[in-house]
Amino acid sequence: MARFRSLLVVVAAVLVLLLQSAPTATAEDSLYHVCEGSNYTANSSFHSNLRTLLASLSASNSAFSTGTVGSSNQAFGLVLCRGDVASNNCKTCIKAASKNITQLCVQSRQAIVWYDHCQLRYSDVRFFSSNNGSLGIMVNNNNSTDPDTFASAVKELMGKVADRAAHNSSSLLFATGMMKYRSDLPTIYGLAQCTRDLSADVCSQCLQGILDIYGNSTYARIGGRLLGYSCNFRYEAYTFFAGDPTISLERTISPSPSPSPSPSPLLSPPPPPPLIASNKSHPPTAETEGQSGKGNKKDIGKVLTIAAAIGLALVITL
Repeated sequence: MARFRSLLVVVAAVLVLLLQSAPTATAEDSLYHVCEGSNYTANSSFHSNLRTLLASLSASNSAFSTGTVGSSNQAFGLVLCRGDVASNNCKTCIKAASKNITQLCVQSRQAIVWYDHCQLRYSDVRFFSSNNGSLGIMVNNNNSTDPDTFASAVKELMGKVADRAAHNSSSLLFATGMMKYRSDLPTIYGLAQCTRDLSADVCSQCLQGILDIYGNSTYARIGGRLLGYSCNFRYEAYTFFAGDPTISLERTISPSPSPSPSPSPLLSPPPPPPLIASNKSHPPTAETEGQSGKGNKKDIGKVLTIAAAIGLALVITL
């Protein structure tokens, strides 16, 4: 027993060391990035313009800003913080993005990086007020227990959140929402946002486009997000944004009907007992003995299983 306890101490110590040495994720870990275009030459005029641009964007105190540097070999850039993020977290995210993007996309003339709190994009081609670029899709590996109902609720919620983000009284092009739709399934929370250089109509087109791209089968996942160059959305089965939702919905959606059980087959009546010529009792047949033996073995198996479980519980306790 003392040897067993010593082994437990060693295992616990190893686990502590592994946990201490494992890398920890921070709030400013990038979600996704894209590197495009040809490569620029180090210390070229574009490289110089890009350094000046990133320094300017990093120093910005605004949740959204754009910049253009240079008269030739121009560098164009944009930063956007999520609409619910506090100003200090926004600034921290922008600084991290400005520093890391050239490490993620070494000497790329066009690049974009997304973080949970912000995104940063630069290019050698003017891209402001346009809806274009690649997409990054991130989904939860798990499906809802009722995929059809969940997907229908997510699509309705995100459609309304996207519409509110594009058309509201503010110029933030940002909205959040929640939907309660069944007591036995989790509440859904959603967020949609466009970069603020877009018009309301272009923002609406951008969000509707990525909602359509996401696809019905993907909406059955219990969480996901789509990262676009000019717009993005996210939904989860838990609250992930700050503050009250912009819109709140409540629906009564019936569960998907379960398949009807197959009717039981009609059983034929048992055959009549065989005629016995005499009144003497017959010994049991081999088949009857075999059935009796299986029953005894099954009972023994149950006892052994219970005994093993009790023994395991004692070992763990000790």
